Amino acid sequence: MMLVILGLLGLWSCQEWGEMDPPAGNQVFPKLVLKGDFRFSAEFPEEVTLGAFEGGVNPSIIVDDSLGYVAGLSTGYIKVDNPLFDASLQKGFSLTIWVKVSDTNPDDAALFSFSNDEGTTLYMTENGSLTYATSEGTTSNSISEDLFTANEWHYLAITIETDGYVVNVDGVEKLNVTSSGIDFQQVIDAVPSLRSFYLGYGSGIAPDAIWMDNIRVFRNLITADYIEIPEVINDAGIVLPTPVYYQNFEFGLTTETIMGTGAVVTDDSDDNPYFGKVYYNAGSPEIALQRTNYLQLPSDIFSKVTNSGSNEMTISFWVNNGEAASSSYYWSPLFAAYNAAPESGANYPPFFALQARLATMINTNGKDNVGDKWCDFTDAQNDAGENTVDVTWLDGDWHFYTAVWTTTTVSIYVDGVAKNTWTVDGSSAGNFISSPMTEGSLLQYICLGGNQGWTWGDPDVPYKFDDVAIYSEALSVTQIEQIISEKYTHPDVLPTPVYAQDFENGLTSEQIVGSGEIVADDSDDSQHFGQVFYNVGANGTEAQRSNYLLLPSNVFSNITNAQTNEMTISFWVNQGTADTGFNWYPMFSAYGAAPVDNSNTTPMMILQSRLVAQVNCPGGEWCDFTDSQNDEGVNYAVNDWLHDGAWHFYTAVWTSTTLTIYVDGVVRNSWTVDGVTTDGEYISGPLTQGNLLPYVCLGGNQAWNWGDNDPSYKFDDVAIYSVALSESQIADIMTAKYATE
Repeated sequence: MMLVILGLLGLWSCQEWGEMDPPAGNQVFPKLVLKGDFRFSAEFPEEVTLGAFEGGVNPSIIVDDSLGYVAGLSTGYIKVDNPLFDASLQKGFSLTIWVKVSDTNPDDAALFSFSNDEGTTLYMTENGSLTYATSEGTTSNSISEDLFTANEWHYLAITIETDGYVVNVDGVEKLNVTSSGIDFQQVIDAVPSLRSFYLGYGSGIAPDAIWMDNIRVFRNLITADYIEIPEVINDAGIVLPTPVYYQNFEFGLTTETIMGTGAVVTDDSDDNPYFGKVYYNAGSPEIALQRTNYLQLPSDIFSKVTNSGSNEMTISFWVNNGEAASSSYYWSPLFAAYNAAPESGANYPPFFALQARLATMINTNGKDNVGDKWCDFTDAQNDAGENTVDVTWLDGDWHFYTAVWTTTTVSIYVDGVAKNTWTVDGSSAGNFISSPMTEGSLLQYICLGGNQGWTWGDPDVPYKFDDVAIYSEALSVTQIEQIISEKYTHPDVLPTPVYAQDFENGLTSEQIVGSGEIVADDSDDSQHFGQVFYNVGANGTEAQRSNYLLLPSNVFSNITNAQTNEMTISFWVNQGTADTGFNWYPMFSAYGAAPVDNSNTTPMMILQSRLVAQVNCPGGEWCDFTDSQNDEGVNYAVNDWLHDGAWHFYTAVWTSTTLTIYVDGVVRNSWTVDGVTTDGEYISGPLTQGNLLPYVCLGGNQAWNWGDNDPSYKFDDVAIYSVALSESQIADIMTAKYATE
């Protein structure tokens, strides 16, 4: 996504936390602050407005070999809110941009601009010319020479200050303008009042071809560190297509059905951290039954492949034979698809199968087997002149199996190495292989781990499987290698939480304080949320320290006992019927005891809906998580993220020196402290002194005697971990939530 980091001033009073206002007369020094950071990924987010000049087209995301995902502008432009709006620009402002232009791009097409609806615009073109236009007139500094070569990426570092501007290209100063008709002080004063920031728009001239990435906008003037060429990171990497079906078993099954004695288990191999939950077919090497033990996959998989119109597909999965003797399952199918379930212990066409011996076969004639739509993938059809038929690759370790299929070729890989490749004419009898791609509806009964064809006596395999994926594209060797590499980079295992509650079976060890209730979710996503906790409830009234869910008293003691010095608090939250006018609502809090006389005291920690936090434990060990401690130099303190009425996934990841708050997997605030200074920099209390926080509350119980009501929010899937979840683990949790109904 395109990240737009907007700095908003925190709203708390410093005196409430033992801090003091600076003495009168203190100077405000021009501090460099990153206000906007625009980075592109596979799609533009909703907050971006795309536009086109007359007869033009909107910008698009392009995958560049060097930078990965970039924005391509050809007769189109991008509009976002001005990240410098209402900012205090003591000395000026700065931008850094990666940019590439075509040799036919007009010199007077704008790279970027700041603008409002009243006609005030500041824009710069590719040759460094700067123009400032208002309703009273236009002034500009015209540059005739090009700053950089076309069709190559260049890094621009630009500062615009009260007495001129500087343009650096690839770390070298190219322009330093101090004499111009532009009133630069007027420009600096005006930019914070302009509502919009554009890429590719401002001069009235459409760009022919401009590519941009990693645009950063700063309050005040950048230093030499920002002028030097930064490391180029290809954020797209090797792009993998989205599969039409995927299952990694980390959250159990979703749309699959176990036939027989299979089960989802925790992998017990040496590679466990990377495999986590896996599907174990048959359950025992001694069970050698035919057409009995397999995982039935969703019936529409091959219809989706057909509907893509690609005439290609890839089937991939990790497989481990464990202690089972691979020689006993030579002809057994690892994967099979039919039109229907077996009848009286037999299967009939149409079908195809991928066998353990690295061979395959297909027959999509009718049940009577009359017709030419079949292929046995013979030695003569093999590109090497002979089939490699072997099961010794199944050696008790995990291996990545991939079958890449087109209308005239099939290639089978193990761990990224081609084992068999066949080429056929694709149309004559014995050469017809396209049905999974062109007639996918014929293959609705899809099986992993067994269900051999005809009446053949080959047993279902007692193997383990993970990361089953089916694509409507033919993966390349490079893409296969990327999948293998990523598997051993990101562990699949999600830690077991010290506390978790999904409310599907009501409450267990919790206690409702006030008028909250367990209700059936009535949102548009109700099929994914089911029973939820509705704080305050339908008939209650919002008040202070009156409505919340009291969680078990040992939650934070369990975190301390784990001795990890880390924790993660996560939950799904919906605005429910809460007022949108306040942003101090407490969503989660913990204290040493219940409130007394409608007031709380230390020890305490709290997570508020405005996406900030506070902690204060005995001995003066406290932290306010201030602007200066924020990694971006300013707190993003808002709660309008809840105002759309949708469900959002909130995550607070806590260590002894850092706190990061995510909404829907995106970082909203992150702070770094020294973790030692007790007076304002100490945040370890919940991690190391958990026994001091036994009164744990979801949904309310504001700190001190502050007047913020307990909000009538809805909550689901509350989980507290004694480890710091990674971004990929957070993403996995979100994906799994919407994969189940």
